[in-house]
Amino acid sequence: MKKFACLVLALAMVLSLSISANAVSPIEALDGTDAKDVTIVVDGSGAESPRYYVTVTWKDLKFTYNSNGAGKTWNPENHEYTYTTEPGWTSTAISDAIKVDNHSNVSVKVSTAKALGAGANGKDFTITPTADQTLTRAIAGTGFNTAPSISYDIALTNDDAPTDLTAGNYTLGTVTVTITAP
Repeated sequence: MKKFACLVLALAMVLSLSISANAVSPIEALDGTDAKDVTIVVDGSGAESPRYYVTVTWKDLKFTYNSNGAGKTWNPENHEYTYTTEPGWTSTAISDAIKVDNHSNVSVKVSTAKALGAGANGKDFTITPTADQTLTRAIAGTGFNTAPSISYDIALTNDDAPTDLTAGNYTLGTVTVTITAP
């Protein structure tokens, strides 16, 4: 009976060693691409060392201005068009625009930064919360979806109409998420 219990316990341990996660990176144009490195870890020390595994999930960071009041915007979250009849922004804020989950065996500090792009043309945006956030380590034996996490909102600083811009796509800016030791 002891051998059977040991066998079951060993099998359970082996099956719990690997947890895979898939991150979604939308490709939004024909001939678009997406890439991610495949890495290996070689650890010969035998000691428990820090293992960093932090996921960053991005919503579509896009603000749309309808200048003539007769437009439609595709919403990839519900697969429907949003129709507008008045000139203006379809939205001036994106809730939970960025979500960071810490699946590491150590705590991490999360910081965000923004850089305005050449297409900003007087527009600006905010990221909240603004201060660095510390995410505690993941608790061993808990599920993948229970990892410590933080979400960030992104909002335009004003809802004025964009000036001197013709119809097209412009880069308002870039958001960078950085993970460091707390």
